[in-house]
Amino acid sequence: MKRQEFIDTLRERLSKLPKEELDSALDYYNEIFLDAGEENEEKTAEELGSIDVIARQLYVENGIDPDGDPAYFIEKYNGPKAQQGQQFGQTQQNFNNGPQAGPYMQNGSFPQQGYPYMQQPAQKGKLKVGSIIAMVLLFPLWFPLLIVSMVLMFVLTIVLFSIELVFIAGGISCAIGGLISIPSIPPAGLVFMGGGLVMIGIFLLTVKYVAKACGRIFLGFFGALTDFGQKIFMEV
Repeated sequence: MKRQEFIDTLRERLSKLPKEELDSALDYYNEIFLDAGEENEEKTAEELGSIDVIARQLYVENGIDPDGDPAYFIEKYNGPKAQQGQQFGQTQQNFNNGPQAGPYMQNGSFPQQGYPYMQQPAQKGKLKVGSIIAMVLLFPLWFPLLIVSMVLMFVLTIVLFSIELVFIAGGISCAIGGLISIPSIPPAGLVFMGGGLVMIGIFLLTVKYVAKACGRIFLGFFGALTDFGQKIFMEV
């Protein structure tokens, strides 16, 4: 399974999640694929394991019934992390023999503490009033730094793409000019055409990595900004 197919399928499976949680989850798994590289997409998808397992875990963490089935049971999980295997790899027999198995299966309520494969619904954090007041008072200091950081990020992105445009535009121009010059000045025409083809080749070899680098810059910047804001303003 390729990255886009994995992300699209996960998006459909997580349709019950709030938009903020959905975007955060998709960004997380998209970053995993980007780090692994395009050539390793199928291997990465295989190592991540079942999309249904991932979706169920996220639903459970957010206190949402995954699909109307009160059991919330995942019979087997072969994900990349051993600790996750312990969390989700319980057998049906262990579930049925659990201390709350009978009432839970009958009324569809959430399982009680003690089920290693089941996390309790995530608790919503509270705002840190003191931090909010401090950030408002220090607005003249941190806001210019934030703007400068964003401007530098955009400038770096523009510079990288500008270099790519120079290669592709210059390469095409040289190749066409060389092709036109060959009948009248063969040596010069061949030199120009060869140089143009080299520039086009450099563009084709680097454009993928430049685009990936720009994507990581944006995802990393806004991801770090979001994490920082949660740590500053929210109490667990």
